[in-house]
Amino acid sequence: QKVILAGCELLRSLTRAKRYLNQRIVVGLDCFQNLILGNGASLADRSVFPARLTHESRERLMAELVAGSLAQSSSFTSLITPIEGQLQRLVHLSESELCANVDSVHLLTSLLSGLSLGASSSTQDIVIDKLFSYLEAIQELVRKSAKDVSMIEPFLHLAKTIAEALLPSTTTAHTFAFFVFCENLLTLYGSLAQAEKTTSDFSVESIQSVLELLMFLLAKDFVDFANPTVDHVDAIAVVFSGLVTVLPHVSSDVLLIPAICQTFFELVGHLCSDHADRFVSLPPHLSSALTQSIDFGLRHDNASIARESLRGVEGLVAGGAISQETALKWLTDIFQLVIFEDAVWDRMDAFADALFSLCCAQQTQLEGLVSMMVTSQSNPEHQQRLGTAFQHLFSLNNLSFELNRTQRITFRKNLKHFVGEARSFLRLK
Repeated sequence: QKVILAGCELLRSLTRAKRYLNQRIVVGLDCFQNLILGNGASLADRSVFPARLTHESRERLMAELVAGSLAQSSSFTSLITPIEGQLQRLVHLSESELCANVDSVHLLTSLLSGLSLGASSSTQDIVIDKLFSYLEAIQELVRKSAKDVSMIEPFLHLAKTIAEALLPSTTTAHTFAFFVFCENLLTLYGSLAQAEKTTSDFSVESIQSVLELLMFLLAKDFVDFANPTVDHVDAIAVVFSGLVTVLPHVSSDVLLIPAICQTFFELVGHLCSDHADRFVSLPPHLSSALTQSIDFGLRHDNASIARESLRGVEGLVAGGAISQETALKWLTDIFQLVIFEDAVWDRMDAFADALFSLCCAQQTQLEGLVSMMVTSQSNPEHQQRLGTAFQHLFSLNNLSFELNRTQRITFRKNLKHFVGEARSFLRLK
């Protein structure tokens, strides 16, 4: 593996060299044939890559070889042809035969991922045409071979890689086909994940692949405004269904993984903020899973994750997508956080926006909640000072409970004053 990775670094350096004007260094496959064979494996039925390479090494080596090839060169053809042959061979196998060829399926997805990552300005158009023409065959391969989460994970990784590397440059027709492919893939993943009784390493990897895929699909929606005269898929609907699919499996233990946690809350923050109406009819068990994950994010040490969680709170409240019980709980929790938590100043504006939405939505309950928080203080002096601080919070600078930009800015100022005032005596022993 070390030799292959060193070869990849050499390939990267050569293909990016700018020493010769009007020339490009093209690295052909033949130059590295001995290196590949020297790893101790036969090329028989293995395309051009040996069995002993890890999936990551195959993917990277394929990416570097594609990056060093020109679209019409023999080296590029020698990379593409075996992949097409392998795909057609696997598609025509029966389900039982595919079960005996799991390694070949994984190898194929690694090579296809490398193909998409290695696309350059010279090869991008032909790589896109090739890969997107394979989608139907890959979908059939998924249907036949993916019998559990561990089997579908390589396909999720492939879809994520294609979305990352190629989706920003695809046409509307290609985009439509890819979103349909992803929708079917996520639906199958949901049915398989639901059958999983325990969270395995494979399922955690699949969760990360799904979340990253959804973020890349969401980014495509930002930049690709659909032409109403052509076929179009509802990108937000696909992303939302993907989130709903993965949501029951994103436990507090899974959120301890930094990469998953960051991606998950970026996704939740955006969807809750801009598409809260999608959450109104969420089933109770999914609504509970969502609120529990947001509770986790509210208390996170990472300011970015906490801000995205608060953004989610603000969006759900403004969209009427949560119950009064949940809203009151969040209102109480956030007041407790801004008063007693150490790390608040780097997320104070997000706290203010979420609190203001909650206060506007719960005006009839606000007075009783404030009274309860004040009377919970055992020290009479603290009760008096906290009551005064709350009075200033809701009255300074002519604050009114109207959800507009001016009042939001006013509440931000008032909350900073309130936090400084309340923390000055409540956090002192």
